[in-house]
Amino acid sequence: MSETPDRSDTARLAERLLVALLRLRARAGVESEVPSITLPTSQLAVLRRILSDGERTAAQLAAAEQAEHIGQQATARSRLSLKPSGLARTTSDTNNERLSLVNVTYAGRCTVDSLDASSEAWLIRAIDATVSSEERAALDAAIELLEQISDADLSSEVDIAARFPPATDGGRTAT
Repeated sequence: MSETPDRSDTARLAERLLVALLRLRARAGVESEVPSITLPTSQLAVLRRILSDGERTAAQLAAAEQAEHIGQQATARSRLSLKPSGLARTTSDTNNERLSLVNVTYAGRCTVDSLDASSEAWLIRAIDATVSSEERAALDAAIELLEQISDADLSSEVDIAARFPPATDGGRTAT
């Protein structure tokens, strides 16, 4: 049987993990070798979503991004910003002409590919420079743990009423 972990230890681990991930993500962005491309993370996320899932309506795109904890308004702003820059375009849905489908343009695909390649190249160099051959198994195990945490479905454990109890008015009720 495993012991229940101390909540304060878990909180410290969670804080360290968040800081480390933020630093890694920021550093990968800074170290990318494409200085002429400045694309907000939200727009890059929308482009990646369309590239992985195929063309989508605005509503489908918003729903998919919301599942990844990106708000509907942020998704809409990102989608609208991509068109004037030539990274995305809309076309009519052949099944329902009232709907528009969002597609990534060739320029959008090249932008994502360039950013991904440069960030990945930096990360490869950083791993080669700092992680010994003995530590690579630990890194692989850590990545598996991060994937496990990312995939955790805690929706059945969330008790909103307990986390946010209704305001009390000293025992009086509104009439």
